[in-house]
Amino acid sequence: MSTGTGGAPFAGGEDGRYALSAPGPGSYVLIAAAGGRQPQAVPVTVGERPVEPDVVLGGAGRLAGTVLTADGTPVPEATVTLTDVHGEVAAGTRSGREGGHALTELVAGEYTLAAGAPAFRPAALPVTVRASRETRQDVELAGAAVLRGTVRAGWARGGSPARRMGETRPGRARDLAGRGGQRRGHRHHRPGRNLPVRRPVLR
Repeated sequence: MSTGTGGAPFAGGEDGRYALSAPGPGSYVLIAAAGGRQPQAVPVTVGERPVEPDVVLGGAGRLAGTVLTADGTPVPEATVTLTDVHGEVAAGTRSGREGGHALTELVAGEYTLAAGAPAFRPAALPVTVRASRETRQDVELAGAAVLRGTVRAGWARGGSPARRMGETRPGRARDLAGRGGQRRGHRHHRPGRNLPVRRPVLR
């Protein structure tokens, strides 16, 4: 328990009663908190006489559920995150072997529950956490789409790979014929284009 003015916290008694000394007359904020309860802040005006404001602490909420697929198969090791209305992360955990998860010590309010796992599309949905009780909310994950195929090289006319048979950049035509008219390779040319062929000179 604290006055909210930078003073040291003060622990109440077993019966819940407390006593604090204010630095002087004025307005203060009395903050009370306890394990398993929602913290509460109460404005207090202190004068010449003692004041005895009561503070009611609500029980903290709990959120539990299961991460599963559309056919009811549990999804283990899924990341479960709870964010508040401001987008701040309020709690997080991972689902167990049976897909179950539980988030405790939650302040009552509106949240967004998100879950994700490898090979699944992430999912998010709104959830309301209530004080002093457990809220159950399952999250269903859909399988991510898988694109499969084969990467192949370009093929030249006649069923031979283009690069393998020498069809590369323009201007390589002369490189494929060796000196003396002997060809070092085979080149496929575009339709409608005749390439000069050197014939050996007979002597």
